[in-house]
Amino acid sequence: MSYYHVLITTDTFIDKPKCVLTDLSERALKKSFLKPYMQGRRILCGNEIYDSLAVRSVIIIETSRTIEIELNEANEKDLREISWRNREDPGFVFFSLGIGTKPEDISCIGMDVTNKFITAPPGQAGFGGKILAFIYNPWVITVVGGLIVILLAWWLGWGQNGALTNNGSAPIH
Repeated sequence: MSYYHVLITTDTFIDKPKCVLTDLSERALKKSFLKPYMQGRRILCGNEIYDSLAVRSVIIIETSRTIEIELNEANEKDLREISWRNREDPGFVFFSLGIGTKPEDISCIGMDVTNKFITAPPGQAGFGGKILAFIYNPWVITVVGGLIVILLAWWLGWGQNGALTNNGSAPIH
């Protein structure tokens, strides 16, 4: 079984991603994060609520085990490596807690699958987002703009005993 973990940056913490959801199934990921994110709604992550329109970046990490198991194993492996390095070179000592001490370290352990799930900015998958995407399409703007010009020309009377008649000569009064 795959486990998904969500890290985000927002307007308030833009420097470093924050792990907001962990150990989600694909179904839970879609229900609790992706659906509200794509619809531009608020997202409930534990006891915190995030406005999806304030989210600046999203990272979705996939692992084969829970975050606790993955982080513990990564931490043990890293501490063994640090101990080995300290034994091999007694003149230089490493001081580190190692990787796997905080939830955000999962981004270094698992596989980034963000592009598999997120293909548009927040708010673009809802019905309103699809309408806006259609309205802002360059072809729609060109066709609607052309129709507006034709309607204005008709409404202003071009072609009715005006400058566009009389075979291009000046109007007769």
